[in-house]
Amino acid sequence: MYISRLEWDEYRIDHIALHGVETDEVWEVCADSFHMARRQGVNRYRMYGQSESGR
Repeated sequence: MYISRLEWDEYRIDHIALHGVETDEVWEVCADSFHMARRQGVNRYRMYGQSESGR
C-alpha cells in the first residue's frame, strides 16, 4: 500500500509519543516497501514496520 500523506492532530502525535515514536519514524515506515497496513475504519490504518534506525 502506498501512503502519500498523513493527517496529524495533537491527539495522534501525543499517542505515538507515549510509545516513544516520532512522526519522522512513521514516515520512514510508510516509505519502506515492506511495511504492513491494516484498515481501522474509513481512511484510517494501523501501520506496522521498521524505521531506518531499526525500531
